[in-house]
Amino acid sequence: MAGFPSLQRLGHVGEKSIVMSTSQKNIHVAVLAYGNRSRELGLVLDRLESLGIERIVVIANCVSQSVLNTIQSHALRGRTKIDSRNFTHNIGSAGGYSEAIRAAFCDPSCNAVWLLDDDNLPAPDCFGKLLEAYRLTGISIPTLLACRRPSLPEMQRIDPTQWQRYPARGSCIGFNLINILMRLRSPPSLKIDPSGLIPLAWTVYGGLLLPRAVFNTGELPMESLHLYGDDMEWTARLSRNGFRIMLVPEARIDDLQPPWSAAGETTSNLLRRICYLDDHRVYFEARNRNWLALTAFKGNALFYRLNRSLYLLAALIIAVRYQRIRRFRLLRQAIRDAELGKLGDCLPGKLDAK
Repeated sequence: MAGFPSLQRLGHVGEKSIVMSTSQKNIHVAVLAYGNRSRELGLVLDRLESLGIERIVVIANCVSQSVLNTIQSHALRGRTKIDSRNFTHNIGSAGGYSEAIRAAFCDPSCNAVWLLDDDNLPAPDCFGKLLEAYRLTGISIPTLLACRRPSLPEMQRIDPTQWQRYPARGSCIGFNLINILMRLRSPPSLKIDPSGLIPLAWTVYGGLLLPRAVFNTGELPMESLHLYGDDMEWTARLSRNGFRIMLVPEARIDDLQPPWSAAGETTSNLLRRICYLDDHRVYFEARNRNWLALTAFKGNALFYRLNRSLYLLAALIIAVRYQRIRRFRLLRQAIRDAELGKLGDCLPGKLDAK
């Protein structure tokens, strides 16, 4: 990874840097399993066992019997202590990770928890790189560490500039006329900390290492957002409340299944929502992101209406071009529900997220 300092340089930035006393045994892993991904989960658990993880918490969220069998078979091996909790209804990523964090930190010996999706396969040296960074970033500000996931569009070139700033005020689902004009004038540049880590304003769940200080504040994912965009809301809330989020470029996680955000490859977010994603992902992601823009990052009402009008006009043009009028209506409903503060786990009409 040319251009990025080695982790060996960490811990020598400023006089306040100290080495954490936390050992590998104090870091537990929480895995959120969903659906019928037993093969992927098995590979992830195998890798975690090989890394010498002392305790793994598995939240089985609306999973198949084969997934439950995979969890049980790994627990019976006895190589790693595995605690599992089974939910027969879909509690979403927000509910699942809230349960995972609570379950991990109920053990008083747990000083930090590493969050993983059931298809997040850490590279063999990933945990070592993460642990090294964790030990050497023990300054006065509590720090969350994120891993690099090359399959995410923002991470393919180690260029998560979109994650280094909060949504612009007055945006509609991330669309903001000022952002477009500013990018045309001067594209954003990647900010790198002197330590070699990359500061972020927000990030995703998978691969995130968080200290007990987060749990002690009571700041957990917002379960009424259910899924999609809830990780952005939670991590942005943490960073706005004083926590640091740093990306460790050398700590790599490979996704065994393509992330939903990579659908359509390099296409625009709008075209992805109209043509590639399913109803659940479009509705919840658009609703939650717009709700976040209208609450935590609320801007001028007139400017928001301008951005909304331009966004919906572009969406309508694309929907007509690809004969996706129903999808346009769903997107418009998601925007309206965000404006009304209608959250929860149900899609409008006959569709349901459960």
